Amino acid sequence: MGTRPLSPSRTLTVAIVTVVAVLLVTASWGAVASNGTVRAQGTQGAEQSTCNFSSLYDRSIDSVVSVGVETPRSEGEGSGFVYELSEGVGYVVTNQHVVAQATRLRVQFDRGQWRRATVVGAAPKRDLAVLRVQNVPSYVESLSLAERRAEPGQSVAALGSPLGLQGTITQGVVSGVNRTLPSQHGATISGVVQTDAAINPGNSGGPLVNCNGRVVGVNTAGIVGGENLGFAIPASALRETVPPLVDGSRQKNQSEISMRSPSSVSTSLMGSRTSRTPLR
Repeated sequence: MGTRPLSPSRTLTVAIVTVVAVLLVTASWGAVASNGTVRAQGTQGAEQSTCNFSSLYDRSIDSVVSVGVETPRSEGEGSGFVYELSEGVGYVVTNQHVVAQATRLRVQFDRGQWRRATVVGAAPKRDLAVLRVQNVPSYVESLSLAERRAEPGQSVAALGSPLGLQGTITQGVVSGVNRTLPSQHGATISGVVQTDAAINPGNSGGPLVNCNGRVVGVNTAGIVGGENLGFAIPASALRETVPPLVDGSRQKNQSEISMRSPSSVSTSLMGSRTSRTPLR
């Protein structure tokens, strides 16, 4: 069989037909202790001498959301994570291809609460988007980005909602770094992280985290028909792309509030939501 096309992980019935040749490298694997805890190796070993995936899940999953998407033709679901919180307002990072052409967006938190969401910024050439969610549950915290670049052999976990199965964790290692991935807008995303942690339709937009619960990438694609071949947009791309989108949204929101009447301002501060149509 030949190389199959890369396909963004999403439950919408949309196929990506771009064919990409992916170079493979040998990954350095951590040793597995008798209790199932993975012992990390490499230069980041001091940072994550052991990786307890059960504890990692408990610390991180409340920050991960399912993204429900309605388009004129279908419904689908992706994933995302809370990047920043401010007075009950959350900014959620996901893939741009997850929310593309959406007419309605909702996010569901791990304990079942649904909230409406709007797209407040997108970077299609990097396949990243930021959603604004009001009235975020009090137990939710934001996830921090990893300060160091991912390294081959580093233990990681993918969190999200593959095939609609909310709150799923899959574990693995960083299989390779500095891969390239095509976006749907003709650009090439560089520095992509390759992992053998299972990434399936619906995982797109969810975080790939290290053993400290820090985000090393945004799960984005897998090889159709391939096995243990997943790809994540690196934290470095998020660090460059997401803050301007969040800041722009915050400034716009403050400007809108200052132009409203006192009664409208009161309603806004109580958590009312706008009805603007999200981008795709």
